[in-house]
Amino acid sequence: MCQILNGPCGVVQGALPKILKHTPPKFFRAINKKLGHNAQLVFERLRKVPGLKPIMPRGSMYILVGINCEKLVDFKDDADFTESLFTEMSVRCLPGKAFRAPGFFRIVLCASEEKLIEACNRISEFCSQHCVCH
Repeated sequence: MCQILNGPCGVVQGALPKILKHTPPKFFRAINKKLGHNAQLVFERLRKVPGLKPIMPRGSMYILVGINCEKLVDFKDDADFTESLFTEMSVRCLPGKAFRAPGFFRIVLCASEEKLIEACNRISEFCSQHCVCH
């Protein structure tokens, strides 16, 4: 038997109303500011990488990045790309097809700025090693 969960467990769901009610608004503003900053940072860095096309998120904690398979020809699909990225550069991203977005990969924006910069640097290096740019 297999079960796929797409949300918090029942205990967390039951606690959420109280948690949300007693969390100060400044907490949410700070989180939104951090996510917005991180989204802009990752977008600006990856849009300069040949073979990639990031999509600036609007209210999300993730960014989707398109993979141009005409330039990054070593990969058969987004799952192959993300697996190779992890194997070669130790950067874990999720393939877009897991979210009905084949040809993309997803980066979580909740990490620290330093970790996101390092991840972007490694992604850029990875793509430069695999890019057939004319």
